[in-house]
Amino acid sequence: MNNIMMIIEFVGTDYSGWQRQSNARSVQGEIENCIMVVTKERVTLHSSGRTDAGVHARKMTANFLIERDIDIVRLRNSLNSLLPDDIAVVDMRRVDDGFHARISAKKKVYEYHIFNRDTKDPFMKKYSWYVRKPLDVSKMRRAAKRLTGEHDFTGFTSTGTSVKSFLRTIYDIDIQKNGHDITLTFTGSGFLKQMVRNITGLLVQIGYGKYDEGFADVVLRQKKIEKPYITAPARGLFLIDVIY
Repeated sequence: MNNIMMIIEFVGTDYSGWQRQSNARSVQGEIENCIMVVTKERVTLHSSGRTDAGVHARKMTANFLIERDIDIVRLRNSLNSLLPDDIAVVDMRRVDDGFHARISAKKKVYEYHIFNRDTKDPFMKKYSWYVRKPLDVSKMRRAAKRLTGEHDFTGFTSTGTSVKSFLRTIYDIDIQKNGHDITLTFTGSGFLKQMVRNITGLLVQIGYGKYDEGFADVVLRQKKIEKPYITAPARGLFLIDVIY
């Protein structure tokens, strides 16, 4: 068997998320179907993680096992000729048998993009969250600092998750403002369902004054899924990198 690793970029707007579903379009399903057309083998893609409907990726890592020896460059080019324009395989290589895109991952990096102005920008609508109220980025940074480290993030996940442990480590939440654009970069050991979007929603509410900075600690101490904050929309979220 050959273990093949691939790096994928996609715009998630028109997909139900990464994971294959029987009744909706998924990124995984589109790629697996194209691999089947090219190789005549049905494979299962193992990804570095799942993304929700509407979430984008600059660097989704996945791997699959295939029996036949195949020209990697030709396979990549063939897939890109078949895939929809909003999905691209940017790299593909053979890896050791022990590599698994999810299990082998050490860190993941996500970006969330906010457009903060009193009037909307139609060019930013697809890839960012339009927030009209002025945001105090300094307050958001101080609140974000409270969430770094290893914590039980039950209070920042959403219903429907099947994980056994809510313990995760956030190494850094970097918040940068450039004109009307605000970018939050999350680096962590892994993230729970909608965790980045939930944290972003709370930080935005702190930024426009609904809550004070200490409310981040209140939610962090929650050991139940209660969500006293808004969840940021999926369109502003990008998977940027997976570190092995």
